[in-house]
Amino acid sequence: MARPPVSETPRGPVAPAEAAAHAGEDAALRGAAEIAGPGDRAALATQEPPAGQPSHVYPLGSRLNEAGHLEIGGCDVLEIAREFGTPAYVYAEDHIRARAAAYREAFAARTDRFQILYASKAFPHVAANRILSDEGLSCDVASGGELYMALRGGFAP
Repeated sequence: MARPPVSETPRGPVAPAEAAAHAGEDAALRGAAEIAGPGDRAALATQEPPAGQPSHVYPLGSRLNEAGHLEIGGCDVLEIAREFGTPAYVYAEDHIRARAAAYREAFAARTDRFQILYASKAFPHVAANRILSDEGLSCDVASGGELYMALRGGFAP
């Protein structure tokens, strides 16, 4: 598979002027504040977002802070971009735990014989593995490296 050419200059921190130039794009990304169920998705596509609320696609607890910047997990994304550059991947632990609990509760409501497997290939990271093992999930691995990361993250062999 061919890959697109790599830029000669890697992306670095976002300058304040560049961030201000894209402020209008932030407004286009706002949507309903709640996580939508399958029946709600079509309605959300046509609704105006509540003023000051981020899109429903962001993790639970995301908000627009006093400066009008998106916060995920209590972290201002513009500050993250300035400090670490972009792209930066931000994961909200409380959201991960809430989604794991929702899966667990959904299965437990129907049967006591179930096992939820996290596909470690999706995000092979020791800290994420630790969160998911703490939440009672199991881990699906496909390589020695994935097994090593899963064990370091607290999953049982």
